[in-house]
Amino acid sequence: QQNSNSIVGTMASSTPKNSNNENTPAADPPQPSELATIGMSIVGTFVAARCLAVISRLATFFAAPALGFYLFTTCPTNETFDGKKELKRVLRG
Repeated sequence: QQNSNSIVGTMASSTPKNSNNENTPAADPPQPSELATIGMSIVGTFVAARCLAVISRLATFFAAPALGFYLFTTCPTNETFDGKKELKRVLRG
């Protein structure tokens, strides 16, 4: 019986060491899969498009009143309008 106990004892005490953990550096992050990379690109593109849309709306919101003010201030008065002259200009092309 002592022989069988000593064999069991040596088997239990000799645990195999994993040599793979010793060779790999601890700071090496896992590489993303191709599908994850494509997904991140799509999400990034969507976020960038939303940001550009917001900037465009803000620019329109601020530019429209300025453009309207410019158009009303540069519009000629009714007294300076000559119908015959304008009709000739239109018909000439």
